[in-house]
Amino acid sequence: MAEEEKTAITSSSIKKSLESKKYLKVLVIAQPQEKTKHLGDASEPGSWNGSISTADTFYLPMVVFGYKVELKIPFELMNKSGYFMNQLEGPWKNKTVVEIPLKNPRGVNAFAEACMAGLSSKPKYDGIINGFNQFNMYSAASMLQLPDLQEFCETYIGSHLTTERFLAAMKHGVRYKRDNMLIQCYRWFKVNGAVEKEAAKEEEAEELQTDRALAHAAGMIPPKRLKYDKDSKIVYTETRKADITVFEPLIAEEHKKKARYFIPPDDVPVVVTDEAENNNNSNVVMDNIEKALKAKGFPGLTRCYVKRKHEMGEKKDETHYVVHDEKSGNVIMAASCRDGKSFILSNDENIFEIGSDSYLGIVKPNFTGTTFKCLDYGIDPSLFPGDGLANSKAIEHASIVYVTNVLGRVPNAMTVVIPKINITQSGLSEEETKREMIKKPDGEDKTNENAGKKNTSSSNSSDYVPSHHKEASMTEKLAKYYNKKDDRVIILKTRKPIWSDEADAWTMDFNGRVKLASKKNFQLVDINNDKEKTLMNFGKVTKQHFSLDYCKPMTLIQCFAVALTSFSDKMMVT
Repeated sequence: MAEEEKTAITSSSIKKSLESKKYLKVLVIAQPQEKTKHLGDASEPGSWNGSISTADTFYLPMVVFGYKVELKIPFELMNKSGYFMNQLEGPWKNKTVVEIPLKNPRGVNAFAEACMAGLSSKPKYDGIINGFNQFNMYSAASMLQLPDLQEFCETYIGSHLTTERFLAAMKHGVRYKRDNMLIQCYRWFKVNGAVEKEAAKEEEAEELQTDRALAHAAGMIPPKRLKYDKDSKIVYTETRKADITVFEPLIAEEHKKKARYFIPPDDVPVVVTDEAENNNNSNVVMDNIEKALKAKGFPGLTRCYVKRKHEMGEKKDETHYVVHDEKSGNVIMAASCRDGKSFILSNDENIFEIGSDSYLGIVKPNFTGTTFKCLDYGIDPSLFPGDGLANSKAIEHASIVYVTNVLGRVPNAMTVVIPKINITQSGLSEEETKREMIKKPDGEDKTNENAGKKNTSSSNSSDYVPSHHKEASMTEKLAKYYNKKDDRVIILKTRKPIWSDEADAWTMDFNGRVKLASKKNFQLVDINNDKEKTLMNFGKVTKQHFSLDYCKPMTLIQCFAVALTSFSDKMMVT
């Protein structure tokens, strides 16, 4: 309390002293080289006193001599910068002229532009950052402690990363302890990965000098590959390097946010329906969706539905599949398909970018379309070796193997192999509660205005491994288990339909949850346990509406992945 009063008194005293002054003259200097020539007067019209255009743009009067820029900054605007306020409380107290030494002229110019953009009454950042000054501007924003400008720079840098810029951004993120910058780098790294040092040497040895010369002559210079040294856990190029272990706390945080999508649900209470009530409503005319919603269904299954949306995305070349909770109607997760074969999974129906905060994984087929695998949000092992970062590898959570069916005379059949996960949603909640109690003892302040911006990760946060990741990582290449028995996996198969001479078609009882005939309709059962119990039920209600019901040991993401494969184009399956 006493410390807060002291801060308030200090701030008020500074405010009073600032009221008696108008400007602080700031000389931003980069040490000039020998024989530096006069560069002329580069003053811009206008001042801090008011706007000079309809856009309310402020210009700094500056005189350039060598590598020096003179700024006249009104005291009333300096409280926007944490750096200026700290200096005014300390070494700049009672001064009217101060000097700030910087390393290079670009840094000086960036500092001046950052002051002009970040300290004005209506900050505008558009156009102040480009490929040449992005890191100088970011350094200036960080030095001045202008969080909005920092975030703007981080977004720009993150969307323009290359191999070299990635390493530079890593350096700046670590230097200024900015999680947001490191998150931008981690997203890029998940998409691009790195090649192991020894593998890189082999690739370079196999590449012919003549091919390299021809490629350079044609202007087809391939982008630089990021190389990885597994002993030091360093990624590098010929000119820069970075330690990627700084990603481990971010990976742990990602697990905590997304673990619930990979955990089986709790048991659903079995509700006994009143058959008499259903009979009383039999004369009510209902559309198929309403009928499916009121249908009896299968006891103990969590009920969802999937909506299919064509011509989505910026180019209208995507098909989206959105999973809704049936009770609330809320969106739980979604998938996007552009090539007709593979699907990107997301917890946001509008964002389908690999590496984004909403990215949950991918479902992709083999060449013939008979085998699919569902990988989670980790780094694809083909892009980066799995042991390079703790718990970073993308884990396979389902393998779907179709029976070849070229002629299509019989219904499609599949075998689904999933890892056995012993924890449920309630167990996950208990685990998280215990972890939070250990992490935050009583009396500790749990609020942080800059959470997610400044680097606040605890030193042991990277030790966290979610149960689903630990158990699923015990089994790799799940497809090899599809005709074997192993305690670490669960093997599910489609229930065989029955031929009806009367209907002249294959039939199956979906307990009212499916309304239209389709080869996409199916049910899954556990072949090694209770074959009569339906663990997953999927089928067509209308042209764009599908029922999706499931229960443990399946997770939502597993059953959604299985359902999505029914929409995929398959060479050897109709």
